[in-house]
Amino acid sequence: MRLTTILVLLALCLPACKNSSTTEAGASRSMGSGTMAADYYEVPKDGRIYVLGSEASMTHFRETGHLPYTKTLIGAGPNGETVVFEAEAKDTALQERLMAGWHDRH
Repeated sequence: MRLTTILVLLALCLPACKNSSTTEAGASRSMGSGTMAADYYEVPKDGRIYVLGSEASMTHFRETGHLPYTKTLIGAGPNGETVVFEAEAKDTALQERLMAGWHDRH
């Protein structure tokens, strides 16, 4: 019974592993599954970790070094880095999704 439970849990976890990859310049990318096929990117820059919600945002950030709206958590990184989440001005759904993704991965 215990072996069966472990095998079932392993089978459920493996598909999540195949949906993550690393992009150029160290950005980590994970694609969501099901109806929420949302992107998740982590971009390290200047001792901070920027968490972005789309490839377009990542491209804009790399070109300009700026995000219009952010939510910043000082010391929340694995080594005490500041983590900066992309946000939207009037809707908290993006930052909530990115923060949940961060907590799932770290």
